[in-house]
Amino acid sequence: MYIVPLYGKSFINSKNKNRIVKNLSAIAKVCSNYKIKMLLESNMTPKKFENIKKIIKSNNCFFLFDTGNRVVLKRDFFLDLQLFGRNIRHIHLKDKNNLNRNVIIGDGLVDFDLFFSFLKKIKYKGSFSI
Repeated sequence: MYIVPLYGKSFINSKNKNRIVKNLSAIAKVCSNYKIKMLLESNMTPKKFENIKKIIKSNNCFFLFDTGNRVVLKRDFFLDLQLFGRNIRHIHLKDKNNLNRNVIIGDGLVDFDLFFSFLKKIKYKGSFSI
């Protein structure tokens, strides 16, 4: 896997979208030549991810779901999991508090019991990191 973090200055917006998507297309092509999955790590919506994946035109572009970064968004955490669905190839297990600070797993906002039961329901078979 080749993970591309898209946060901060790399977060895709209307000003940088064309440039970043062009670079992602080039990276995806190289990854594909070496049978490496390219994973985008971002707070983007599932719809935006699907749009970017279509533009890139690559069958080796997937999503990295970061539990800590996603839980602090004003979005439905579990709906996002469901919508990203089979595009998720890796999960970064992390917890954050309501101040957006990393905390010990179990001390923050992520309900890991519910999270893992949901992963079982959607039959997630990818990898994890902490």
